[in-house]
Amino acid sequence: MFDYGLTFPSCGLNICEAFLLCGGRLAAERVGYLPKSSGMSANVRYTVLLEPDDGSVRVIVPAFPEIHTFGEDESSALEMARDAIELSIAFRLEEGMDVPKPDAGLTRMAAVVVTSTAA
Repeated sequence: MFDYGLTFPSCGLNICEAFLLCGGRLAAERVGYLPKSSGMSANVRYTVLLEPDDGSVRVIVPAFPEIHTFGEDESSALEMARDAIELSIAFRLEEGMDVPKPDAGLTRMAAVVVTSTAA
């Protein structure tokens, strides 16, 4: 279990426990962190990395190192990423922490060729 020291005061769960307990937005609403109408009206875009992982899709969000989630397929992985980002933003705002600037379009992936010394 990942524990980044981000704990919901209302229930004592850390951010990962809350996310695993209920999943994304539902978790945030259940622990009283994100109202059902959260007022998050700005549409912002963050880069997410999708990796196959034993029949599921793992998601990494570079701007939010605390986020580690997955889905059964790409669509569900992206939905879980969206929920996790919203939860993390809500937590960061509540705690007075910085919210990372949107990075979609700024981040790009490239391949690097290396020489292997393994026989």
